[in-house]
Amino acid sequence: MSTYKPHFACFKCRKTFKRRLMVDIDRDKAYKKNYWQNIHIAAKCPECASLMANMGLDFEAPKKNDKKAWQHMENLYESGIAFHSCGCTGPGYIPKDKEKLLEYLNQRKADYIRHRRFWSNRIEPKTD
Repeated sequence: MSTYKPHFACFKCRKTFKRRLMVDIDRDKAYKKNYWQNIHIAAKCPECASLMANMGLDFEAPKKNDKKAWQHMENLYESGIAFHSCGCTGPGYIPKDKEKLLEYLNQRKADYIRHRRFWSNRIEPKTD
């Protein structure tokens, strides 16, 4: 049985759960039906029936009563930052608050612009 399961979060209810994988339930059926092609099936919140956010394998939920932390997690998710990884090295850098998130996104934008300018203005060397 796999213990490394995808985590889902409902920001409205501040609830999370780990989804069991079909391979944990019935390995033969999972492989026969090409389950791996359909692994991204939407999850609904058991309390409010809203679609839950797939937060990745390395997500650790804040305490339910920590509204500020939950709002930050929602902001991260809406910015495209989640806790997806293969488990080897973790999800990478995750900003801890709104200021760090803005600083991180501004740095990523500046890096993108710098690289784009470099490659747009690059002159191909002549090979004769």
